[in-house]
Amino acid sequence: RCAGGRNRFLVAETRIGVTGNVRMHDPFPSRAEFRLWMWGMAGFGAEGLVYWSGTRWHAGHWPHWGAMLGFDGRPEPDTAWIAELGEEFARLGPALRAAPVAATAAVVTDHDGRNALEVYPHVPSGPRLVPEAFDALHRLGTGADALDTRRLARGVPDSVRLLLVAGAPTLGDAAVPALEAFVARGGALLVGPVAGYQAADGVFRRDGLGGGLAALCGTRTTSLRRMGVVGDPEGARHVARWSESWGGGETPLALDGLLELLDPGPEAEVVARLLHAEPVLADRPVATLRRIGRGAVLRLGIWPGEDALPSLLARLAGLEAAPLAPDVRAVPRADGSRFVMNFRRTAVTVPLAAATDRIAGRAVDGPTELQPHEVLWLAPT
Repeated sequence: RCAGGRNRFLVAETRIGVTGNVRMHDPFPSRAEFRLWMWGMAGFGAEGLVYWSGTRWHAGHWPHWGAMLGFDGRPEPDTAWIAELGEEFARLGPALRAAPVAATAAVVTDHDGRNALEVYPHVPSGPRLVPEAFDALHRLGTGADALDTRRLARGVPDSVRLLLVAGAPTLGDAAVPALEAFVARGGALLVGPVAGYQAADGVFRRDGLGGGLAALCGTRTTSLRRMGVVGDPEGARHVARWSESWGGGETPLALDGLLELLDPGPEAEVVARLLHAEPVLADRPVATLRRIGRGAVLRLGIWPGEDALPSLLARLAGLEAAPLAPDVRAVPRADGSRFVMNFRRTAVTVPLAAATDRIAGRAVDGPTELQPHEVLWLAPT
């Protein structure tokens, strides 16, 4: 999305057609979907795109992947889309580079952590933790940076007000002082499942799951299990019930019902408990809150999933924005503009302030219908 406090990154490998190996993974895109692939990466903060292959017959080992030239050396039918995109990037590229993402939130993630999640995901959906964290922030229209653990150890950037640590299994103890300093100065920190489980080489910690974060959160993790979710064949229904101080209500468990069994200390307030028919699990803490200085740490032993997570983050950070519809993302830029992107295959109506789309010149004001896969780069008017 954007990286390391710089709020910009390079996409080192993208493609013109579909992905695959000895078979194609996806159908070939429509023009709108192709444009979303490319403008979407720019919207999330990419400062440049590098393509996998430009020709079919000798420049790649998967000959059916998309390219600009066919086996006969002549342009592919959709080459006009590439030319159109090139003209737009030539026209708008300087403005893109001059206005990086305005990141007031960040997700802790790096190669070691994502690799550990792929090798040892704990539940089938384990690798979804990181992308769902970013998606929740962008549904709130919040600019999001990506901080690796080495950058984090030097301190959280001053612009960041909300920080997520979930799906970061290799987070080490060196990052903990920076996290505590961030909270003490008024930051909002969410620590979710699968954080600080392993060393970078994959070996599990000797002091337990997330042992290095226990003092910061005021809560230990004693065990981990998969509970299932609503809609599973066995009809599992596992939900968390929130305390009145957190608005009450219930949140279904997501991510295959991943559940960390939490053991809170006296410094942590229990803000959610598990509803369950089995007495051994009923009423167990699944979320705790610890206040440090001017900020707070929310420790989640569950993952609320895409629908509930944006509202939870807004409450933690004191954000007034209502979440956008599922599959709609918004990313603010440093010059006051913002990208709004529809990842649906159907149209969706979203509320928009008066603005003009820099890409196509379209004016918007109020409820606006976004076409399937439409991307707007809105400058306020």
